[in-house]
Amino acid sequence: MERRSFFKEWQKQQSGEQLTQLLRLVSAFLGTYLLAELVFSGAHLEAKMKVKERANSHCEGCGKKTTKKPAGKNGRSRGNLGPVIAHLNHTRNDEYDNLANLRSHCLYCETIYHASHVGRADRIGMKEESNKAAAMTWLTTIAKKVSQKEFLAFYAENQSVIDKLFVSMNRELSDFIHTNTGWKKLPN
Repeated sequence: MERRSFFKEWQKQQSGEQLTQLLRLVSAFLGTYLLAELVFSGAHLEAKMKVKERANSHCEGCGKKTTKKPAGKNGRSRGNLGPVIAHLNHTRNDEYDNLANLRSHCLYCETIYHASHVGRADRIGMKEESNKAAAMTWLTTIAKKVSQKEFLAFYAENQSVIDKLFVSMNRELSDFIHTNTGWKKLPN
């Protein structure tokens, strides 16, 4: 009898680990797909160049420089945190690629822009699910590119907006961290 319960517990644990691995794989695939969709369906090349020129390598949201960052102390490449040439209103019309509708954002500002429109994505010409997916994709990209300390500082600064995103997707920070990063645990 004791062997059966041990075996059943072991099976549950294995299936839970397999589910976690499957979720990581699906999350990585969807994140890559959505990011590619956002990048390649973005502003027309000429408009992008004009926005980059206007922004002069700075985020038009927060003003920070948007260039490739060197590897952090842990040796992890922090990658490029911008610029993202982003649409303020995603409604496909004559104004779509108008310079007044485009901004050069760092990943932080683009994430917060979409996360702050959770529950009201129609105001920026998006469907709710597409907007949440965009916000989560950008957030995942940040988590993979920066140190844990830098990510948690960003989260603390924007906690109410990010928590609203997590709640809307039935997610929690700890689950997000476990699924999308190599971090062992969150600090207390």
